[in-house]
Amino acid sequence: MKGKKLLFIVNPNAGNNRIKNSALKVLDNFVKAGFDVTFYSTQKKGDACNITENFGKDFSTIVCCGGDGTLNETINGVLKSGIDVELGYIPCGTTNDFAYNYKLYSNNVKAGLAIAKGSPQPLDVGIINDRAFAYVAAFGAFTEIPYQTPQKSKAAFGKLAYYSEAVKKLPHINSVRATVTCGDVTFEEDLIYGMISNSLHVGGFKMSDIMKNLKNISLHDGKLEALFVSKPKNLVEFQSIANSFLLSDDSKFVHSFQADSIKLHFDTPTPWTLDGEFGGEYSDVEFRVVSGKVVLLK
Repeated sequence: MKGKKLLFIVNPNAGNNRIKNSALKVLDNFVKAGFDVTFYSTQKKGDACNITENFGKDFSTIVCCGGDGTLNETINGVLKSGIDVELGYIPCGTTNDFAYNYKLYSNNVKAGLAIAKGSPQPLDVGIINDRAFAYVAAFGAFTEIPYQTPQKSKAAFGKLAYYSEAVKKLPHINSVRATVTCGDVTFEEDLIYGMISNSLHVGGFKMSDIMKNLKNISLHDGKLEALFVSKPKNLVEFQSIANSFLLSDDSKFVHSFQADSIKLHFDTPTPWTLDGEFGGEYSDVEFRVVSGKVVLLK
């Protein structure tokens, strides 16, 4: 019997390092809740995935503490190993979009207590080829903007702060020729941005604001939301795209839809970010949803 054995994986360098001030209290609360705790501090990229894949079978619960990248690694470890385990997440990153989606506590101690008392909730997890992502996969010109925009600018100017950062990059925008296939629908475009998500919120934007034509975006419907932005030829066309994001205007350069599977072919290998971290380069990608294989305690 695995009993109440808990693997506590901590990325000590995530976000502002605040976990260092509360890790002992979080661990103590897990012990008081009846868990036999094994603690692991990640030392390098990939550690959370490897430790979960190699040792996760010995535990009934795995709790990861770090940013969305740490969560991504842990989920990949769970799926690679095929283990039946409950997953807890204590968000300590700089953006924590996943935590916003699932209304997780930002306070580390409260988040730990919620996990100890929590009930299991099956997750929909996105898959790009053979790798999982918790809530978003993206490529293109503006992928890094939500994570590079200064926090003070976000607080003072809201969405205009993102627009300002995007305008700075306008002269350097590159496009990639892509063929998108979804069911019986296929289209070919020069794209500057693409995003496949299972999320209500990404990098400061509500998905319902970005994907205005999608009425019922859900985290648990077995579907992914897709957004593609075609290359603008001039500042006027770029303004049309910006208005689509900032003012919820329609734009012929912005395409969005829902699907349970999507295929893309690129003329050149294209880099992707997965949950805010570099996720590799691909010429061909296929997306699908895995439901119920990962269970979140909340």
